[in-house]
Amino acid sequence: MSWYKQSQNVDTSLIMEARSLAGSGDIHHILNVISCYQMQMDLYNSRPTEPKWKQKANETERWLRKYVYDKKNKLNTKLKPVFASKGVKFVGTIKRQDDGFSYVKVDDEIINGLFAAMDKSDGAVKAPYFDKDGIGAHISFISSEEGEKMKGVKIKELGDVVHFELGEIVSLNPEGWDEMDKVWFVQVKCPELSKIRKSYGLPATYNGSGHKFHITFAVKKNKKAFYAGVLKIAGDYGNSAPSNQQIENILMGDVQRYVMDSYNITISLSDTPSKYSVSLVINHTFLGSIGYDEYWIYDKSEKEKALQNFKKIKKEMAIMINEFISEECPTSMFWSYVKSLCKDLDREHQVTSYIPNVNYSKRYEMSPDWSSNLYGSRYPKYHEENYKSTVKFKGRQTD
Repeated sequence: MSWYKQSQNVDTSLIMEARSLAGSGDIHHILNVISCYQMQMDLYNSRPTEPKWKQKANETERWLRKYVYDKKNKLNTKLKPVFASKGVKFVGTIKRQDDGFSYVKVDDEIINGLFAAMDKSDGAVKAPYFDKDGIGAHISFISSEEGEKMKGVKIKELGDVVHFELGEIVSLNPEGWDEMDKVWFVQVKCPELSKIRKSYGLPATYNGSGHKFHITFAVKKNKKAFYAGVLKIAGDYGNSAPSNQQIENILMGDVQRYVMDSYNITISLSDTPSKYSVSLVINHTFLGSIGYDEYWIYDKSEKEKALQNFKKIKKEMAIMINEFISEECPTSMFWSYVKSLCKDLDREHQVTSYIPNVNYSKRYEMSPDWSSNLYGSRYPKYHEENYKSTVKFKGRQTD
């Protein structure tokens, strides 16, 4: 029921029944009618002072009830368009962006209502117009390419209100929108927009495509195109650090199943307009979380000191990891080792926090002998036994 759960006062049992009775030949039309019913009720709920939406919702509901009745009684049900707004005028305001793209800003509830009502099992998500810089629900009528050719031409209709009617809902694979596999939109009848386009020497339809004006309310993303874009960006930048950073990564691999873990150590030297910064960030490879971080700040005149500390951290970390692996130290001691190492690394430039117990823990003194810190001299040597020595088998045991 996810496609209509956001609406109030709709007859959900009627929607379920109409959808279950719809055959393969009329299921798309019935889903359109349900979307229309949902949108009309949402508009009424958001504008209770406009009873026309309640009246339209009642008309659509009566049509659905007749459809269900006819289907149950195996009558010949003729599917004529009930959609939505025949004779009902909507309004929007003409706006323009800096790149020349012009559109009619319409009420966002048109998209919200239609999207809430639709069946999303095909992977549909709401049209991507609602982020921080998004323009919300709109009707495009002059493209940015067309707007580029009209540079210097003032659109005198900016801010004007235009009237339009909603038509049928269409879904298709969009041309020129490679990031999307599929889009869903409601067609719009608005002769005023065609007249405005013609008055500026443009074809009557958007980009001269011959397509009707419309409001896109849902999309299905093209995953291949999305990941290709991500890989291209990654390829453009490559694996190298920015020119104002030196970055070193040290990976400590997992030696065995128990006791030890794997860590990724990142050491960086950054050159900013106001300072030099050295950072040490350690991630638990399996969990991904940051287990430890430390920072050193230097004036612009102290580049050599920053570079020396950067190199020293690299060296000390490599020595520490070599010791952990050669002695098979349990990595429950890993963070204590790191803290002990860092507390003596250029304290003068080390950045402290405003949390006293955090600062204290980073100054904690520990013995160089990890085994005495953990269990005294009784720390057991790691030994992994074969499972056959601990499991009793019924019948003859085989090697």
